[in-house]
Amino acid sequence: LGGLGTLIMVTGHDLRASPAGTLLILLAVASWSFGTVVSSRIETPHGAMGFAAEMLAGGVIALGVSAALGESWAPPASPRVWWAWSYLIVFGSLIAFSAYRFLVERVSARLAATYAYVNPPVALLVGWGLGNESFSPHVLLGLPIVLAAVGLHGWIQFRSAASQVAPQARSPASALLTGRP
Repeated sequence: LGGLGTLIMVTGHDLRASPAGTLLILLAVASWSFGTVVSSRIETPHGAMGFAAEMLAGGVIALGVSAALGESWAPPASPRVWWAWSYLIVFGSLIAFSAYRFLVERVSARLAATYAYVNPPVALLVGWGLGNESFSPHVLLGLPIVLAAVGLHGWIQFRSAASQVAPQARSPASALLTGRP
């Protein structure tokens, strides 16, 4: 459902991408999903150390790819670019990614993955609020679908957790009536 909402949002005239770029994005999403599932099943450093290790590994890989492609980097001159970059560091990396790591360590991978669905709506709202961006009809249609998908994931997880707790919380009277402890 979240994927459908995202697909609706990006089918408008607001986004244009090359086939190779789209393929790389799909590969990144698949890798992110795989990493979320694997990291929830293996022992990884918790808290800030886990976060730092992931960010450092990602930076080293990106640096290697950049060097292999012969890219050059010049610092941006515009203060607006520096503010945007600072925003991404604070809110995108330190806060949002830390929240994601917290979720991966404590809840199911499915619920933690809703982090990826929440990011685009937040980015749209920040762009609207701070950058005077407007919403296309595709965004206005897809955004509620994405938010509904996140709510549905949370509700399913809540119901699943409640059904697992309920049998253990039986009263002595219900145990006598049903014959089950």
